[in-house]
Amino acid sequence: MTPWQTNIIANMQKLETSNMPRAKKQRADAILVMDFGGYSTRVFYRDNRSPNSKPNVLVMEPHVGIINKEQAKSYTDANFTSSAPENLAWVAINKDCRAVGYLAASNANAHIGLSGLKYESAIYKALAAIWVVAYRLELGHRFSIALAVLLPPGEFNDGKQFFELLKASLEACETPTGTLLVKLTEIQAFQEGGGVCAMYCQKLEATFSHLVRAFVMVGYRNASVLVSHRGAIAKGKTSNLGMVRMAQLVLERTSDYDEARLTRAIATAGTIDLSRRHVFNLTRSRDLTNRHNEADRLLEAIKLARPEYAQRLIGWLDEVLPPDIDEIVFCGGTAEYLKPELRSHFSECAQSWHGEIEIPSELDPDNMGIRLADVYGLFEYFTAQLLPAQSPPVAPDLIVASDSRFQTLV
Repeated sequence: MTPWQTNIIANMQKLETSNMPRAKKQRADAILVMDFGGYSTRVFYRDNRSPNSKPNVLVMEPHVGIINKEQAKSYTDANFTSSAPENLAWVAINKDCRAVGYLAASNANAHIGLSGLKYESAIYKALAAIWVVAYRLELGHRFSIALAVLLPPGEFNDGKQFFELLKASLEACETPTGTLLVKLTEIQAFQEGGGVCAMYCQKLEATFSHLVRAFVMVGYRNASVLVSHRGAIAKGKTSNLGMVRMAQLVLERTSDYDEARLTRAIATAGTIDLSRRHVFNLTRSRDLTNRHNEADRLLEAIKLARPEYAQRLIGWLDEVLPPDIDEIVFCGGTAEYLKPELRSHFSECAQSWHGEIEIPSELDPDNMGIRLADVYGLFEYFTAQLLPAQSPPVAPDLIVASDSRFQTLV
């Protein structure tokens, strides 16, 4: 944690993550919902100045890296007319300058921050995403936003620190187009799986509170479980058994490949069409025959690691899932990757996948599919809270803010 972050936390007052002070309710210029996944940063947003505006999506690489401010300015100034803003994103608070997304991955020797607390790197990701959205929507340098975020259950209590740091940073955040001054009018933090849970609740209506349901979110970095005991939702549980753990098991059987690149290759390959082409770019030999042999050894390691990874994840789920569970709702890209194993092991229990959420094709230009389900569900829910009087509402099928079943989520 940087000195400016430590100083803010040391002096911060208690902050309720459900909202900012409501003495004067202000309509935000834009609505944003973010998921700071290890695979990518995913953001749904809309221009709130117009009742007829449509939702949009932003996907950025998860990398964050230290960069010299003058170097960052020089690079973005030279490429701004030929590249999209999400590929040129950097933010600076005082002397702390960070490249975010593609710029970080390609020019700042960055990492994706899988070992530290997610909310610490999320500050920079949020600032960069807000800048990109402001640029796209032409919000200028002074504007207001309503923001909701997804955090792992293990970091859910850090939501207060996250929003306090973000609020302070938005008072003077340097970006490629100048200094931003942004006001947060509404904030909410949800546990991972909360977006799918909210959508599924509305789909089932009154019957949601009749059964015990577990929402099992398995993503790039974490595996989380959120349980609804006949509609009463408590704090979830989390582990480090995301897809990265699968990559670590592969690395134990092979050479020292880049963990992040290997994890992405495994996730991209999926389960059906695993072949040389998915791992060929990871090989390091200059000889073509040797590269083919290396790729084959890597594929074999992946095949051997998969059942061990599935066993570890299922073992953890057996420990944390309540014995009286009626239904399991599986969510996340890694849950989809292990669908055969999860479906078989929990065959005696009713199952649903991704809350049956379907992402509109126009909001999924990168074909991320079910990886967007949780953040899209939260976007629909959060937007419906903020725009209850508009007709037609953006999310007419979602529960309203007064629904007490979701007070533990925010």
